[in-house]
Amino acid sequence: PDAIKQELFIRRIAEKFKLRESMLLTELQKIIGTERRKENQLAVREENRRAAQEQVEEVSLHQTVMAEPTSAELTLLGAFIEDTETAYRAIVEMDFDLSLVRHEIVRAIIHKCIVLFEDSGSSPSVNALLDEFEEDPVALHLISTAAAKRVAISSEWVDSELSDAELREHIRLASYQSASLLSKGAWEKQLTSVKQRLAGDIDESELHSLLEQSIQLSKRIDETRSIQARLQQ
Repeated sequence: PDAIKQELFIRRIAEKFKLRESMLLTELQKIIGTERRKENQLAVREENRRAAQEQVEEVSLHQTVMAEPTSAELTLLGAFIEDTETAYRAIVEMDFDLSLVRHEIVRAIIHKCIVLFEDSGSSPSVNALLDEFEEDPVALHLISTAAAKRVAISSEWVDSELSDAELREHIRLASYQSASLLSKGAWEKQLTSVKQRLAGDIDESELHSLLEQSIQLSKRIDETRSIQARLQQ
């Protein structure tokens, strides 16, 4: 209550119960002070909780951004840096969805390889890629690492006297296999989600749709397994 209402309230209570106004005022101030302290404590707790949550989200975001690429993603990236044309033709042939490359920087580098190839008609050089990503240290590291492995692998291939056609076939198979692994992983996650929904309470129309999705996903996964088995022979 404001000051005037507070004074009238204390006076009425004092008269009714034959108490001193000064004593009532002291007790009221204690109560008000306690309530304010509780409010302040709750506000501080809420602020601390919010700050802690923001810190957790920031750490989670940092970990997501800095997560290491999978081996399949690195293999596909290496194939594109080694020979963009061959790698590109391989993923187009299998109708690979580039969004399945979850590592954003790896996906950006592969996409840039494709753009540069389509613009010039030839596979981009490592230096051209380094120039494109000169302000991104993570991208530079990935490109440099892939290029270093390319030099080592190329040296082995030269020593084994493989023909250019055989080298391109190695790159094509590496692209195909890594893209197949990425596709299979994504479809298996989708299938798990569909099965979980099928186990729930659903109507007949949704049941029909989910069963159809389940069959299609299972078929795609089996096809991918067949491709991987052929590539490993």
